[in-house]
Amino acid sequence: MEYEKLAKELVEMQVENARPLSWIADCIAARGEEQLLLMLAHRDKAVCAGELAECVGLTSGRVANILKQLERKGYIERTPGTQDKRKVLVCLTAAGREYAKQVYHKEVDGYAWLLCVLGEADAREFMRLLKQGVKLLGPHHDELFQLP
Repeated sequence: MEYEKLAKELVEMQVENARPLSWIADCIAARGEEQLLLMLAHRDKAVCAGELAECVGLTSGRVANILKQLERKGYIERTPGTQDKRKVLVCLTAAGREYAKQVYHKEVDGYAWLLCVLGEADAREFMRLLKQGVKLLGPHHDELFQLP
């Protein structure tokens, strides 16, 4: 199989269809504030800010800025770590938990829309391939994406 040819086709598709691909991504995938809220809701306990940064693949500075915004909105509380005061622990407030539920349902609706548009057979194949990709890339992400 000519993987490089397929890879070039993917890049061309990205370039030629940037707007619709961006629109689809915005409709179905949480990013930034919403992504962090979903992670906090899923963990259901206080989490170190550094751990959040690592999980979402953002810099600690970017996560700190997002957390400031979430704190201003009343969605999270930040407290110093109990053993290491330099570490910041983050947890959801009641308002944050409620908003995270709304974000979760928006995510489910977005993905349901995409899967419905694909149709049953393609939706199942999409999910199979996505699961396979996550399984293959998950534990090796950093080493796989080192540029030569």
